[in-house]
Amino acid sequence: MGKTLIWGILLTTIVFLISTFVGARLNLNIAFFNASFGTDMLMLILSIGLIYGLKKYVRYRIALPRFRKMLKPMLFGFLAAVIINSLLSGIGNIFKIESESHFAFDIMSPL
Repeated sequence: MGKTLIWGILLTTIVFLISTFVGARLNLNIAFFNASFGTDMLMLILSIGLIYGLKKYVRYRIALPRFRKMLKPMLFGFLAAVIINSLLSGIGNIFKIESESHFAFDIMSPL
């Protein structure tokens, strides 16, 4: 168990470092994608490659939960987000704090 954990951390660190350094040099110059798109995609591709390459050494079991089991956490997350955002907006209005949106919303459309 200990050796597997160390190998997992080491391989995860290598994927992270390669993705960060190589992804920073990838410049797609497409307005639709944000600046970290190359890094994120490279990290995803390398991770999928590791999962595929190590499948005979590690038993992976990926399963989607049933919708009924997902419903309660999804509702809780939605309600928590609405309540927290309402509270923060109210506190911001009381103290005259202007709310800011993520920079991606300024340059990208929802579509």
